[in-house]
Amino acid sequence: MTRDSFVALVGNATLLLSLVYVYDLLNIFRRLSRTWIRQVITGLAIGAIGICVMLMPWTFVTGIIFDTRSVLLAVSGLFFGMIPTVVAVVMMAAFRVVLGGSGAWTGVSVIIASGGIGVAWRHTHQRPRAILSFWTLYSLGVVVHVVMLALIFTQPLQTAIQILRSIAIPVLVIYPITTAAYGTLMVQRLRRDQAAAVVRESESSFRVLFEQAAFGVAEADARTGRLVLVNQHFADLLGYSREELLALDLQTITHPDDRAETRRSIQELVSSRISSYVLVKRYVRKDGGVIWANITASRLWGEGDEPDFMMAAIEDITDRKRADDALAVSEERYRTLFESMPIGVLYFAPDGTIMSANPAAEGILGLSQREIVNRTSMDPSWRNIHEDGSEFPGESMPSTLALRSGEAVHDVIVGIFNQREEAYHWVRVNAIPQFRAGETTPYQAYVTMEDITERRAMGHELVQLASFPEQNPNPVVEVALDGTVRYANAAALHALERLGLSDDARQFLPENAEQLERLRHQCEQHPQAHQLILGQATFYRVIMAPPEPATLRAYVIDTTETKAAQSQQGRYLSMLDRSLNEIYVFDEESLRFVYVNGAALSNLGYSLAELQQMTPLDIKPAFTRPSFEELLLPLRDGTREVLVFETVHRRKDGTTYPVEVHLQRFQGEGQSSFLAFVNDITDRKRVQAQLLQSQKMEAIGELAGGVAHDFNNMLTGILGNVAIVKESMSPNDPLRENVDAIRTAAEEAANLTRGLLTFSRGAMIQPVALDTNASVERTLAVLTQSLPASVAIVNKLQPGIWNVFMDQSQMTQILLNLGVNARDSMVGRGTLTVGTRNTVVDAAYVQAHPFARTGEFVVLSVADTGPGIAPEVLQHIFEPFFTTKSVGNGTGLGLSIVYGAAHQAGGWVTVQSDPGEGALFEVYLPRLVEQLLPAVVATRAVARPCVGTVLVVEDEPVVSAVVQALLSRAGYDVLVAADGASALHALEAHGSDANLILLDMTMPGMTTEEILTEMRRLYPVLPVLLTSGYTSSDAVKHMLDNGIVQGFLAKPYETEVLFATVAHLMHTTEGGGR
Repeated sequence: MTRDSFVALVGNATLLLSLVYVYDLLNIFRRLSRTWIRQVITGLAIGAIGICVMLMPWTFVTGIIFDTRSVLLAVSGLFFGMIPTVVAVVMMAAFRVVLGGSGAWTGVSVIIASGGIGVAWRHTHQRPRAILSFWTLYSLGVVVHVVMLALIFTQPLQTAIQILRSIAIPVLVIYPITTAAYGTLMVQRLRRDQAAAVVRESESSFRVLFEQAAFGVAEADARTGRLVLVNQHFADLLGYSREELLALDLQTITHPDDRAETRRSIQELVSSRISSYVLVKRYVRKDGGVIWANITASRLWGEGDEPDFMMAAIEDITDRKRADDALAVSEERYRTLFESMPIGVLYFAPDGTIMSANPAAEGILGLSQREIVNRTSMDPSWRNIHEDGSEFPGESMPSTLALRSGEAVHDVIVGIFNQREEAYHWVRVNAIPQFRAGETTPYQAYVTMEDITERRAMGHELVQLASFPEQNPNPVVEVALDGTVRYANAAALHALERLGLSDDARQFLPENAEQLERLRHQCEQHPQAHQLILGQATFYRVIMAPPEPATLRAYVIDTTETKAAQSQQGRYLSMLDRSLNEIYVFDEESLRFVYVNGAALSNLGYSLAELQQMTPLDIKPAFTRPSFEELLLPLRDGTREVLVFETVHRRKDGTTYPVEVHLQRFQGEGQSSFLAFVNDITDRKRVQAQLLQSQKMEAIGELAGGVAHDFNNMLTGILGNVAIVKESMSPNDPLRENVDAIRTAAEEAANLTRGLLTFSRGAMIQPVALDTNASVERTLAVLTQSLPASVAIVNKLQPGIWNVFMDQSQMTQILLNLGVNARDSMVGRGTLTVGTRNTVVDAAYVQAHPFARTGEFVVLSVADTGPGIAPEVLQHIFEPFFTTKSVGNGTGLGLSIVYGAAHQAGGWVTVQSDPGEGALFEVYLPRLVEQLLPAVVATRAVARPCVGTVLVVEDEPVVSAVVQALLSRAGYDVLVAADGASALHALEAHGSDANLILLDMTMPGMTTEEILTEMRRLYPVLPVLLTSGYTSSDAVKHMLDNGIVQGFLAKPYETEVLFATVAHLMHTTEGGGR
């Protein structure tokens, strides 16, 4: 190649740079038009560049020229497609004909071939052009220019040989590299345009999100706090227009008491000590009102090293804040009432066990709360008695009757032995069953115990004293109708003297005979009690009865203590008025409230005067007048004594809260009313939500296990067929790489199904006694290799940690998955803290965490210093395939595996996280009180000849076919059955030839237990190898430990494992056990 030729080629290469700008031209026309016109214009531009290239050729001899048109057309065909390339080919071919010379038609052929190969390359390489590699483009250049050199032979042979000797090496060296170089420029330009499109789309999405967000969004200058951008929602929250807000700064609209905290948070953000913060604060509205808001703020960088702006999301939590405050007050009131009531209160569960007791109940029973809870009425240690002294059996106790019948039991007198005082307390017991709305079975019983020991003793004393007037220490007198005293015992005389009265009865009885006669006549009907004498420090109650005509006998009893008791009762009523529970009384006819206690006033926010003008319908939005009347009907007609139902109450400010209502009807002073005791059940609803979440996870686990079972059957067929195909291929077969790729993909899918099985607790495991700390230390050594140097591991393993009983691989999976999850959450430097501790889980913990159970546990904790987990994400993190990572990063099974492994070991997982505060995962594993066994060293299996007959019992045709093929190719004779009945027929016909049964656990028609029972009846010791894609580890372990089966293979299994297991079982019992 001469110097002039080289210069010509450089000029050609320079012109090719224009091709990149043709691509930009294409983008311009793409915005203007979406028709074939755009493509024709592009083709004209490419053709023009080609003609310019052809005007600066490398002339070999007169009429035979070379240039870089082949590079231009090949790259154009690849990047621009058919129509532009055809237009360019036509233009350049026509120009080459015009140039003439002996190489004209050769040149035309090269033009057509170059463009055609470029177009063909576009259609055969379907990958996006933005990811085309240098070597793919280089390959295109080689192919195009090999074809170009081949077309030289359209010249006379001698000329062609001469040309090839001169240009072959330069063409094959320079032109492919040129093609790859210019193709790479096109790839880079394409990537840039795609990136720009992504940016435009991102900006558009952000604008839509910003404007339509259901919460306030604001951008502010990080240094001055001046607002530079706000959405309409934020403006509406504060009552300003957007223009007004842009003239203010953050501190101006912040409540004065919160400004210091806001300033500190912003300074930390600006100084880069934190990347974001979450803050609960108050804003001052334009009208002076105050709202509570949850702020999530992040920094935004400009061109400098410090953030120029900050972006904040503002959520209005005013209603939630008020509800939380009201809930705290309600709970405190209820707790105070329950603990301070003078009447004993017990709550019984549906099974009759006591769930809770107040201090008054503890005093009556003479037991502590801990000694009372979880006991039942059937416990013989109660020593309860009837009034006649006979035993009061547990099955007749009011709580038992109420739970059994669903009806209230009232005013039952029971003698309860107080174990602390070693004496009986007499109590009046009322038991009320409580129902959830729509249910007919009580979910608990509310039992009250009123101590009437002193009152009962007083009544017996009165009867006794009335029978013996003279020995009676209380005053006894007989009075004639004229008012004279006919008889007075010593106590009466002493009382009259102490009061400064004579023995004239008229001084303390009615003054005339008519009134005495009327009183005597009334006493003939029944004894009358009249309070007649009131001293300065002593009250008397006089009970009169007619011993004979025209005479009254009066029994006078000192009731000073009774009056004190009445005063105490008044104090109790005052306490009820201050009860934390809401108490209402409303009229039967008008439904208007006639009494409400302080808790009702406080919780609802109304004044007493306002509520006295309202009815239950005003605070119960779920009811209308007809529906509420229908609710009251069972109380009106007497079919029910108490109604218990759940609804919501509406406060004066419009907020609502869930309540449980105990409603009953009572008669008093000729007027019928309804009495309602109302409990705030917000906490109970929260516990129910936790239980619902646990049940949801169980359902997802069952679904995941079923999916894994079906996939494992399919993967068994895929892996088996891959093994057969690979075995039949020669070592140099180019398709072996593809077969290996299929195998790798299937094995990755198998790993996914194993993760699903672990989550659903259907994985086959081999639990052993583990030294917890040693097991964690081994796994930490592996985990350390997976962590970058920027993540520090802090070891907080406590000494003396108990042993646990679980599969070592699952312990490894738990720690590795938690560690990797923590690693991915920490950006930059971070700390991963791994710890262990012993703990005892008590009933209080279980009550707050329904998924837990009491006992001794080892707690494995993993904490990170990452950004924390958002509340809306936290409730889904253990669900399979749930992930917050980008597409292609992670499977979403890591935490699901941790959840399943912990539950399969008999434990559970908890997580605590606040945004910006990192996350703490704690895995509770039950303690194993056993000594560690020495490790068993596995021995290498001895190769066995593949001889014998295997009965394959499998209902999946794909699995059955591949197992039959594998075993047959290995040298075994194979019998196949598709269900249990077919398997038994095969055994009856050919059982004497069988050496082993390969049995799938899930078969149609018969259960596994039924099939095995019939098989053992025919051949008691014939070895059985179970297989399954999803089964209970406990079920398999039971069958293996009891010798019902001799082996187990989890699907999908390796071909080598299948052969080794079959050979081992077949030769362990020579002759197959026949």
